Amino acid sequence: MDTTLTIITAILAIYTVALTAMGLYYSRKAASSSAEFYLGGRSIGPVVTAIATGATGRSAWLVLGMVGTAYIFGAAAIWAVAVYATTEMFGMGHAGKRLRIFTEKMNNVTWPDYLEARFGDKQNVLRVAAVLIIVFFYVAYSGALLMSGTRMFGYVYDMQPIHAVILCAGIILLYTVTGGYRAVVITTYVQGLIMLGSLVIMPLFLLFRFWGTGIISQLMAIEPMLISSPTGAASNTWVIGQLAIGLASWGQLHILTRYMSAKKVSAMRQSAFGNGVWNVICAAGACFTGLLARLVWHAPGDIPGGNPELITAVIATELMHPIMGGLIIAGIVSAIVSTVDQLLLTTSSTVTKDFYQAMVNKNASERTIVRMSRVVLVVTTILAVIMGLSENETIFWFVLFAFGGLGAAFGPVFILSVYWKKMTKWGALSGMIMGLVVSVGWFYTPPLRALIYELVPAFLLATAACILVSHLTRKDIPENVNELFDSLNTYTEK
Repeated sequence: MDTTLTIITAILAIYTVALTAMGLYYSRKAASSSAEFYLGGRSIGPVVTAIATGATGRSAWLVLGMVGTAYIFGAAAIWAVAVYATTEMFGMGHAGKRLRIFTEKMNNVTWPDYLEARFGDKQNVLRVAAVLIIVFFYVAYSGALLMSGTRMFGYVYDMQPIHAVILCAGIILLYTVTGGYRAVVITTYVQGLIMLGSLVIMPLFLLFRFWGTGIISQLMAIEPMLISSPTGAASNTWVIGQLAIGLASWGQLHILTRYMSAKKVSAMRQSAFGNGVWNVICAAGACFTGLLARLVWHAPGDIPGGNPELITAVIATELMHPIMGGLIIAGIVSAIVSTVDQLLLTTSSTVTKDFYQAMVNKNASERTIVRMSRVVLVVTTILAVIMGLSENETIFWFVLFAFGGLGAAFGPVFILSVYWKKMTKWGALSGMIMGLVVSVGWFYTPPLRALIYELVPAFLLATAACILVSHLTRKDIPENVNELFDSLNTYTEK
């Protein structure tokens, strides 16, 4: 192993040991109750909430996927930032505050808990539908992100895919299984800081490297459309799809969980602002990195490995000092695991608490549920590993498939449930099913998929289904809805 790989390996080893130490530190507290294991006792402060939410939502899609997209399409990549930064700020600062108050009042720990309590669903139809949708999309989502780890480790260490994906999954399991939500959110906060540093350093490194060489004229000579058009080298429908990405953040349960775990409702707008700043800086860094990388490798075939989604890893290992490169690689790993850990934890809570405890064994003890959750974490990780090895889609698009599917299935339900009193459980159910069916159907129909990102029609049709069916089932409006909404005005901090 040469000096560069030795230094990178040492930095990754230190990073992994630190994450594991955090998991062990929080392990005793995590075992005390499911509320602690899944929400950290609703004690997460505003700064941690802001950065951890950003790191959870962006992941490898930003550090690897968006860098590669900016390399290919140029300025068009920045359009996704405009909406997702805005929608996440709204989600945390407004809709998320309402969800935080509602879930505390009804003593809900998970999303299916909330659906059942909010709509008075005694038949468990919403719980069953939510569990199936969560497991389907979250295993796919985790697999796509582990695929990014496979490619990154495979490139850096020339590993076989099976070894690379097991290494990536092992790092995540070491601290997630032991420490639960609190370990996940604290480590994600640290990972978010590392991602921020990486996405500031890389574009500055490339900028200084080519400063004074006529950067604009060089880019124009390589591909004029990269910067001469607001849509770059992409089509208008592609840009519309990018603008819609932000809507999907309202349906990501790992993001909604951040809202539910916030320590103080009064500080959530502060968190929203911090989250917006983090999103803008990181996304701008990713876009500029991809664009400036064109000055180094004029065409995709020139990139070592031939994959634009590996540009970040290539810059770290080929162009930077080994210590700086090692920190960048740690940033890539941070981006991957900062989302996968929460996806796995959400899937675990869904299977154990929302299915097993709620529908199979209602008398299961808290410690039994936590122990079972850890077993489910391992099993879910194995399934995600299998998907990560078998999936051939690009990271950017396969992550968007799972991201968009969750956004369409749960996004309209979340927003309408916290703002509209007249929504019914049948409206919620129809919206979830419509979002799922249209997302999957559109994605796997090539002509439709080529037309526009599936989230756009799926989100719109799911919203329409929620509203229409709720009007048709007005008699099923929950009896306690007025009392619940009144709590928004009477809520006081504890």
